[in-house]
Amino acid sequence: SEARGEIVRQTLVRLGIPQDRLHTQITSRNTHEEAVFDSALVQKLGAEHVVLVTSDFHMWRSVGAFRAAGLEVVPAISRDPLPARFWDEWLVPGERGLREASVFAHEALGILYYRLRGWYRSK
Repeated sequence: SEARGEIVRQTLVRLGIPQDRLHTQITSRNTHEEAVFDSALVQKLGAEHVVLVTSDFHMWRSVGAFRAAGLEVVPAISRDPLPARFWDEWLVPGERGLREASVFAHEALGILYYRLRGWYRSK
């Protein structure tokens, strides 16, 4: 989304990356469109390597979508913003478990949908 792209851009500038070196793609509405748009941008820029940063759950579908769009990426999993504080949060049903089950179901169904549409390619 536009807001997320702007937040990432501002963060990278604060980390010292020159603003004129950043290309923010904010027109995509889903992972497939992001892969297609970013692939075109990477080809235009002539980049040799692309690091794809996303969550652990989303990485599998994202890498497959980028491959289908013709772009090989180096996966880099981002840290969970809400890590488990205690070991039992992974075992005892609760809010965190429901959230993760929902994200897992979304990604599993997303991979199936992307495969059916031809938007996903494994190695």
